[in-house]
Amino acid sequence: MYRYSKKTVEWLLQSGLLAAIFSAGFFGYIMHTTDWLRAIPGDLFDARFNSVILEHLYQWVRGEVPKLWSPAFFYPFENVLAFSDNHFGSGWAYIFFRLAGLGREYAYLGWFIVGNLLNFWVTYYVLKRLGFSILAAGVGAFVFTFALPALPKEAHAQLTYRFAIPLAFFAMYQFLQSKNIFIFVRVIFWLLIQFLCSIYLGMFLIYLLGIMTLVWLLVNKEFSFSCWRMNPSHSKTAIAIALILLILLCGAILSLLHQYQIISSVYGFNRSLDEVKSMIPTMGSYFIADGSLLTKRIGQSFTQIPMRHEHQMFLGLGPLVTVTIGIYYIFKLGVYERLGRVAAWTLFGLIALTLSINGYSIYRVLLSVPGVGSVRAVTRIVLVMLLPLGIIAAIAIDSVQQRFPTWQARWAALVTLVLLVIIEPIYYQPYSTAVSQWLDRQNQLKARLPAIDLKDRIIFVTGRPDDQHVRAVELDAMIFAQDRHLPTLNGYSGNVPPGYLDPLPCISFQNRLSGYFDLFKNTKLENDSIGNRLVLLPLVPCSGDFVLATNQTISAELASKIRLSIQVETHISDLDVAVSIENTSDETLRALSTIGPIRLSWRFVQIDKEMLLKENPEWLGRKDLSFALKSGQTETVKLKIALPARAGRYQLEVSLVQEGVAWFHDLGMVVPKYPVEVSK
Repeated sequence: MYRYSKKTVEWLLQSGLLAAIFSAGFFGYIMHTTDWLRAIPGDLFDARFNSVILEHLYQWVRGEVPKLWSPAFFYPFENVLAFSDNHFGSGWAYIFFRLAGLGREYAYLGWFIVGNLLNFWVTYYVLKRLGFSILAAGVGAFVFTFALPALPKEAHAQLTYRFAIPLAFFAMYQFLQSKNIFIFVRVIFWLLIQFLCSIYLGMFLIYLLGIMTLVWLLVNKEFSFSCWRMNPSHSKTAIAIALILLILLCGAILSLLHQYQIISSVYGFNRSLDEVKSMIPTMGSYFIADGSLLTKRIGQSFTQIPMRHEHQMFLGLGPLVTVTIGIYYIFKLGVYERLGRVAAWTLFGLIALTLSINGYSIYRVLLSVPGVGSVRAVTRIVLVMLLPLGIIAAIAIDSVQQRFPTWQARWAALVTLVLLVIIEPIYYQPYSTAVSQWLDRQNQLKARLPAIDLKDRIIFVTGRPDDQHVRAVELDAMIFAQDRHLPTLNGYSGNVPPGYLDPLPCISFQNRLSGYFDLFKNTKLENDSIGNRLVLLPLVPCSGDFVLATNQTISAELASKIRLSIQVETHISDLDVAVSIENTSDETLRALSTIGPIRLSWRFVQIDKEMLLKENPEWLGRKDLSFALKSGQTETVKLKIALPARAGRYQLEVSLVQEGVAWFHDLGMVVPKYPVEVSK
């Protein structure tokens, strides 16, 4: 009987575990979140928006649309592709599936799956090139691709394509060792590819490479310029070619960023400091994994975190244990000393750069650098951190293989670590939307289409006032119009142009056109010609007058004469609140404004036994309003407000705010208050 050699048995065992690791990611997450190709990861917003951008690239490649940077949504605004990620670096996968005959929905699924597969296998390739075993490379690739912090980003699938990050890291690691300028060309090439896949991740990759270089200099003490001279084996011609390539690649990156900067300047886009601060990681962020059935309780005590869905940064207990073992081997036993220390200190540097403690963060210093402030969700840097984490996990696996004395103990430890790493992603609760729901919403619009010739027409769809996801009709209209090669006033993106108010039936489409004509006063387009071509598709008709927005800021005289009163019905975990807004002034209160919309806001203030305030929390709750309240009129708005998680005595306070302008209570309006008791 044939007996396998010890080396062959090791290879078979490692390959078998690699297959199990990959299967856990592919079947346990990818096929699970797509409901075996019956559902699309994410909700009805970002997923469909990404499909619109990808479809635009496909139609542009086929010559069906004339302008690359101007998809036909947000009409008549142009260059709207630069309002968010453009998918230049990943659109090829979607285009391939469309050319192969798949429809929009299944081509999008194929694009999503390809992105995850690239992340895994490219990282596996890089780790193998760095000298890791089959099993260690598989574990590291799994951590980078399928660790818990990566999975909630299915709702922001534009962040899926991260395969250029390990390639850029590997090229930079080789360059730091060899000082070969051609290898540095590879670094910039992969940086460009990552920028083309996602502007966010391109910026975060710069942070990774910058900190990595600084760590290398400090760890290896290579401060002398002579250590960084070019490889003497290169001819002058080769060096000239390398420099030309570097200039071209850097020029491409700067050209892309410049295009975004110009369009941002034209439209006046900016991110408020408070908005960015709400998405800078805190200590609590690293314990939150609300989608994990196994470990979500760990982060449930961190309740005072705004934009919580962006703070899902808990690595998972299994990967955390593995990474801890890896750090022990790196710093205590000197295993993979050079690579390990570079990976570990780069990770610590990224954490230190972005961590916010009591509102203080080093990252806030970077916000003064042009362009940095446009990166709103800083918490997404965890997607870059997963690479050094994966490298450290791979070090742990190989260290265990090398240091356990017996074969049985070694493989028992390895299998245990592998199970710890892969188990939590399998128990992750994915968030997806049925393909049939995408199709049903299009069929509903098609049924409302009037029997007219749509040639040279413009589409505008409005939704239902009682729909809490009313902006989903923007995507309905974008897909509906795109499939018919028609422009639409509807639009959805990371930024919006002026005049884009909620798509409600009584909010006049003229607000959107006014936003365009106010911004581009020298345009050759005419308002009336657009209005004559417009096809309105309201899901429900307007029951009153069409509302136009004002361009005025709220005055103290008007604000002080607005009367608020509240009626509250208490339930176990929430409140039903009816807020009456009475206008006792002689002016009309217009909630819609091009300066800043007026919104209803609320907060819970904790009080002690003497009814004294124990804190002064921010006004975080918001409710959009769309009325024009004339003198003597009253409007009632209904809210459902979740009770505070912590037991105690509170008072509910309700106010009005004109965003970016002023709070009504600062201008003399009286804030109504209602006592609330929250029991354990």
